[in-house]
Amino acid sequence: MRISVGVLITALALSGAATGCGRNGGGPKPLTKDAFIAQATRICRSGNKQQAKVERRKATNRREAADIVASGLVIERRMVAELRQLSPPEAMRARWAKYLSLQQRLITTVRKLVEEVRKGPLDSVESSMNTVREVDGRAGDIVYGLGIHSCAPR
Repeated sequence: MRISVGVLITALALSGAATGCGRNGGGPKPLTKDAFIAQATRICRSGNKQQAKVERRKATNRREAADIVASGLVIERRMVAELRQLSPPEAMRARWAKYLSLQQRLITTVRKLVEEVRKGPLDSVESSMNTVREVDGRAGDIVYGLGIHSCAPR
């Protein structure tokens, strides 16, 4: 079984979004809907631009492919940290928390996928890829419904 760099990079794209959760309790005052969407969009657009640079890199073997995906994962985790700082409006909080939970699962799965590709054999990669596709689709549906289109899968 052979896996392409494009498939791994697509898996990493993960919708260009975050993990974590908005503030509960004593955190900052929730943002308005428009301000929340604007800030999340800014974060995702910036991360998407950085990811696009990573995705242009070419790999000639599995190790290089895994290294490219791992580079993108660093960007993804940075976006996660920024998105965690946002405090969504109350009406969006539950869906945002679910979205961020799914994003954390994606990051964990892609991290596992990188290790699977590095170590070979690639038999277990298909299972991880299926998980990435399924969770990414669910997360994308949520964030798109919130109006944060830049954070949805490309």
